[in-house]
Amino acid sequence: MNPSQPIKRHWAFAVPFFTTMVAESAALNQRLIAELNASRSTHVFSHLHGNRYENTYVDPKFIPSARGVFDLAESVVSQIMKRPMVVPREADQLGRHWFWFNETAMRGGVTKVHNHWTSWTVFSGCYYVKVPPNSGNLVFSRQRTQTMADGVLLRDSDFFGDVEVPPSEGLLVLFPSWVDHLVRPNESDDSRISLAFNLRLADGKDANFTTSAVVNG
Repeated sequence: MNPSQPIKRHWAFAVPFFTTMVAESAALNQRLIAELNASRSTHVFSHLHGNRYENTYVDPKFIPSARGVFDLAESVVSQIMKRPMVVPREADQLGRHWFWFNETAMRGGVTKVHNHWTSWTVFSGCYYVKVPPNSGNLVFSRQRTQTMADGVLLRDSDFFGDVEVPPSEGLLVLFPSWVDHLVRPNESDDSRISLAFNLRLADGKDANFTTSAVVNG
């Protein structure tokens, strides 16, 4: 028996992410780089891989220009989630805030697959401050996801490809915090700088609620 028409692919579920270009980003990026450099003696680091710390944490008082990026992200994600969302201001006991800079300053530098999900983190974002050519795409990946069906291991990579987002200076990317992502190797001889952050519910409650607003909104 043969099909009467070509086989069609359908999607049962989809994970949205959102992008926009920030207005007057060239001047904003100059200020962010200047503030980042001026505050280097105060930085706190985490996620050591090889000879590079992936995350550089800076007290918000030293990066006042980041506030505009956070304000925009809070506005957009609050509309998406239909609930007030914030990038929190406070730091943890190690001096790490809810935002950080990612500086890939060497050829071949990568950020391995990970996500930002916790019980209180709902959405995450990345704003591109400095992007040399060929310095690495952002990749939303399902490579860590697998399903067991009737004793057969089915990897989602058999069905779904990665989604790559080419970075550009001034680009803001927003996505659900549980989505796995990585960054391709920096193939340039210059540093790539991005500003990453997480958002939580403004009322401080855990984020253990339905995300139907993300799927259907």
